[in-house]
Amino acid sequence: MLVPILQNIRYVLETKAKDLDRRKPYRVLASGLPPTRAADSCGGGLAGGALLAAGFAWALLLAGGLGLAAAKGLAWPWIAVGIGLLHLLAALVLGILLVQPSPAAFPLTRNELAKDRAWLEILKQRLKLRD
Repeated sequence: MLVPILQNIRYVLETKAKDLDRRKPYRVLASGLPPTRAADSCGGGLAGGALLAAGFAWALLLAGGLGLAAAKGLAWPWIAVGIGLLHLLAALVLGILLVQPSPAAFPLTRNELAKDRAWLEILKQRLKLRD
C-alpha cells in the first residue's frame, strides 16, 4: 500500500519540478503545490486552519474522555455509544432549529422599498400628465 503512495508522490514532484522557477527556493509539498498555493487549494487561510484545529481538538477531547473512562474501569464501548447518541441528538436539535423559518431579516427595509416603488409610480404618472 505504501509503494503506490510513494510512486504518486514521486510522480507529482517530478512533474511539478519542471514547472518551478529555479531562482525561487520554495518547497513543494506532497500535493505538488508550493506551500502558499497548497493552502489556497484546500480552503486555506485562517478560517480553514481554525476549523481544522477545532476538529482535531474535538477528536482529542473525545478520545481523551474515552481513555479516562477506560482508566476508571468503566465500559468504554458504552460510553462511546453514549457520546455518539449525544452527537446525534445535538445534530437533530440543530437540524430542527435550522429548518424552522426565521423572522424577516429586514421588515422595515421591505416596507420602505414598497413605499419607494409606490412613490416612483406616482412620480411617473405625474410626469406623463405634464407631457
